[in-house]
Amino acid sequence: MDEPTAVLTPTEVDELFMVLKTWVEKDNTVIFITHKMREVVEICNRISILRDAAFIGTFPVENLDEEEVARLMVGREVSLEMNKVPQNIGKDILSVSHLTVENDMGIVAVNDVSFTVGAGEVFGIAGVDGNGQLELIEAIMGLNKKKIGDYYYGRRISRSFDS
Repeated sequence: MDEPTAVLTPTEVDELFMVLKTWVEKDNTVIFITHKMREVVEICNRISILRDAAFIGTFPVENLDEEEVARLMVGREVSLEMNKVPQNIGKDILSVSHLTVENDMGIVAVNDVSFTVGAGEVFGIAGVDGNGQLELIEAIMGLNKKKIGDYYYGRRISRSFDS
């Protein structure tokens, strides 16, 4: 399985792991490829590590923790702690208010979305493929004219569906 949890919620990951554990109990084998340390430690019995296309080795998971797996993967000590300093976010430069967007088939792909983005801010949009991210960005960029709502980028850009 190549990155099977990449688009799953934590609950769905737990359910998948229960299924895999049951399957393995019946003498089946799973090859599980992931970049997520927690998953390796939780689901795997052994782990083979590759670095720069070279085989580093195969290790029993019970002898490893997340820090050791990371060290073996990158070839040096790795801090897994996030020490982020809060950003100073400037004035709002993009404001989206009650934006609804139809996709190419006339189906609502974005429904009543509102947010603001400040100067110097990194703003993330997350979702499983096909959940409206593309239509949202296309609407903001002016590439999708099938939208209703307000958004401001220095000035008001849109209000109603354009044909």
